[in-house]
Amino acid sequence: MPLVVTAIGSDLNRIADPLCRILTQRVLREADAVITVSGDLRKTAIKLGASPEKSHAILNGCDTSVFYPQDRAEARRQLRIDPDGDVILFVGRLDVAKGLRELIEAVASLRGSRPLLRCYLVGDGQDRNVILEQIARLGAERWIALVPSCTMDQVAVWMAAADLVALPSYREGCPNVVIEALAAGRPVVASDVGGIPELLDENSGRMVPARDAAALTGALEEALERGWSPEAISGRHSRSWSDVSDDVERILEGVLAGRERRPARLG
Repeated sequence: MPLVVTAIGSDLNRIADPLCRILTQRVLREADAVITVSGDLRKTAIKLGASPEKSHAILNGCDTSVFYPQDRAEARRQLRIDPDGDVILFVGRLDVAKGLRELIEAVASLRGSRPLLRCYLVGDGQDRNVILEQIARLGAERWIALVPSCTMDQVAVWMAAADLVALPSYREGCPNVVIEALAAGRPVVASDVGGIPELLDENSGRMVPARDAAALTGALEEALERGWSPEAISGRHSRSWSDVSDDVERILEGVLAGRERRPARLG
């Protein structure tokens, strides 16, 4: 029976215990093909025992019928937010490992020179109270807002309303929020971790070291100052799930073809 296994991030980066590590390594060694969601994760799979020749990085995609360049003014009208202010958006789990402490600190630093700046954190998570405490400590309740998790269509409206999307995580695989933001034509400021450097370039955003609030502040300022073309960003980086499935299909066909060429085993 042919076996193709896909790794998406924490399954290889945060193996829970020695037994799980042994079993994971066995699966990687014996698989006919290993698919990972980034080149960085492919390197991890190979270190754990996967064959380099049988390991393939296939970046994630998104629903391009939902995430595409939309009118910013109309999106802000729908969300009832300032049509003229600067808007920084975070979408994801409320987890300090997503760099939210650094993001809040950076936004607070920018507030003095950008009085109309607003930051919206869309999502829920275990560190919600920690984030609220930091916002309150900085007296930033009026310009940093938490927004509950919402549907994919609503996320697309938030991205359309934003000037940029921020993801200053400490670790990532191939984050869907970056792919969706780029497909929506919005620049991204993110940490240079995991598969993020495979998604971003100078014409679609900025990357900074993780846990560095000062560098994040500078990158956000630079991104807000620059004029970006949503159509150009989306045109270079939009990737659909159909593109992903085509890539996966080619690997599956190759595995089957290789199996057909092997001599039959005698029982």
